Amino acid sequence: AINIFLPASIIAIICQFAGGWLSDFIKLKYFLLFYMFAMLVTTTGLFLLTNHPVPYWLIITGNGISWGMYVLLVAVTWPRYYGLKNLGAISGYALSWMVIGSALGPYFFSLSYEYTGSFDTVAISIFSVSFLLFILAFRVNNPVRK
Repeated sequence: AINIFLPASIIAIICQFAGGWLSDFIKLKYFLLFYMFAMLVTTTGLFLLTNHPVPYWLIITGNGISWGMYVLLVAVTWPRYYGLKNLGAISGYALSWMVIGSALGPYFFSLSYEYTGSFDTVAISIFSVSFLLFILAFRVNNPVRK
């Protein structure tokens, strides 16, 4: 585990630092696209997982980038788009959904392994959802303020 999480965390720190600086100059939409692309890389590595080193590096790179972009998107999106007035309520609501999603992930992985003997089913499902969200992210725009 240390061979995956340590290099991924280093990549995440670099991406978070660089992304935090760049977020003053670049639309958040592009960080979302980068995040979703990293999710596609991670799930591709998961699906191809063997003793070969390439899938491990896909997982390490994808996780590192997605972790860094996730922290950036969670920290910057709500105050930038909706202001500071109701930041606690908005971020609390969003965090509730993140916790629910975090609980469902391991459950789906265990179901996949229990019924099929592998994680391929859930990896393909996650890849499909990530690909759909990646395509839809091109249509994302800033909310209109009145």
